[in-house]
Order: sequence, then structure tokens, then C-alpha cells
Amino acid sequence: MWGLYLWGAGLGSVKFMFAASGLLLAASTAEIDISYWEVVISTFLGAFISFNVFFFFSPLLMERAKLKKLEKIKKGTLKPKKQFSRMNKFIVKMKLSSFGYFVLVIVGPMVLSIPIGSIIIAKFYRRIKFTYWLEIVSLFLWANLFTLSNLYIFGQ
Repeated sequence: MWGLYLWGAGLGSVKFMFAASGLLLAASTAEIDISYWEVVISTFLGAFISFNVFFFFSPLLMERAKLKKLEKIKKGTLKPKKQFSRMNKFIVKMKLSSFGYFVLVIVGPMVLSIPIGSIIIAKFYRRIKFTYWLEIVSLFLWANLFTLSNLYIFGQ
């Protein structure tokens, strides 16, 4: 049983959107009855731990990636990217709009992945105190929504 909980937490820590589906599929394959709250808590805890690790260590990770990139550019193995690409302009517009804040904080980690979404949120919105708590509540609500939708769709 603990193996199933760890499986759900592992899936929730990486690709949160599919964690409830994976956990329910694994439970039905192993013919183990798992409750709604066991799925929600298992997937939420995986996402929560992953979010905290990447949110709080993102400055270190970004600095390390920047140094590696500069080193490769000096060696000549990497060509410098354009500073003002369409994607960079889009990200800046999204960052500056109030709508973009909520899209990135609430939907970003679900669509991308928890690690990438956490790093982006930390990079842009770390200084807003409300951001951390909004993301935690969002993760819990998404865990409930994904579990409910899976139970409704697959009828378990």
C-alpha cells in the first residue's frame, strides 16, 4: 500500500496533471481499493514537496544554469540566443499583466510540470508574499479536481 502512495507522490512531484490517473490505474491493476482522499493526499504531497524544493532552490539552479551557459559560449560550443525573441516578448507581456500572474501561478505548474512551473513562478513572482500560498491552495484544489475527474470518467 505504501508503494502506491509513493508512486502517487512521485507522479505528483513531476507531472501533476496525470498523477491521479496513474495512481488509480496502478491501484486497479494491483486490485487494491484506494479511497478518494488517499489519492488526493498522495498526489498533493508529491506536488507540495517538489514545489517547495524547486521554489526555494530556484535562485541557485538559475545561477548554475547561467554559469554553464556562459562557459559553453566562451568555449564556442553554444551560440548566444537572441535577446528579444518572440517568446521572450510574450513572456514579458505575460509577466507585466495582472492576468499573467494568475495564469502562471494557478495553471502554469499543471500545464508544464511542477519543477519548471515552480522555477518560473519563483523567477517572476518570488517577492509577492501571496504567491507561495496561492500556489499551495491551487495545488490542493487541482489535486481534488484531477481526482474527481478521474473518478467520474473512469467510474472507480
